[in-house]
Amino acid sequence: MLDIDHFKRVNDNYGHIIGDEILKRLAALLKTHIRQEDTAGRWGGEEFLLLFPDTDLAGAQRIAQLLQHAICVYEFPAELSQSCSFGVAQWDRFETLNDRLNRADSAIYQAKENGRNRIELSVH
Repeated sequence: MLDIDHFKRVNDNYGHIIGDEILKRLAALLKTHIRQEDTAGRWGGEEFLLLFPDTDLAGAQRIAQLLQHAICVYEFPAELSQSCSFGVAQWDRFETLNDRLNRADSAIYQAKENGRNRIELSVH
């Protein structure tokens, strides 16, 4: 899961049209940097959910690092640079979907508390 850092500032300072364009471009950027078997989609607001089948926690962390770099170097509309905070959680077949999502979401909050533009892992 990832959350765009300081996205409210973009909407407040540049307007929702620019904010919407950033969301669209980020979605396209994610799709070009993941494998064909992976899934990326907007989860809500400025959050995106990414699914990496048959990938362990270390592999998901590596993919998140590649995405983090691609996002940081991409030139978004209005010549804005963006960063994202990532929360990575590995699938545990004994927990519910909500448990997994909550773990990833908690890891995002930890990334934001630790300075943003970070990747935090949720080890179960």
